[in-house]
Amino acid sequence: MLRRTQEVIGSASFHGAPDENGMIEIGLGVENAYQRQGFGKEILQGMW
Repeated sequence: MLRRTQEVIGSASFHGAPDENGMIEIGLGVENAYQRQGFGKEILQGMW
């Protein structure tokens, strides 16, 4: 979400619980106009 406008520009989710090795799978998407600006990294850091 862009703070200045409260506009949702992407989303992320966990696809399930960690496996027996502790690995997880996630889904992540950022709207085209906002890609390559660090938003994906920020989303992942928020999930972590």
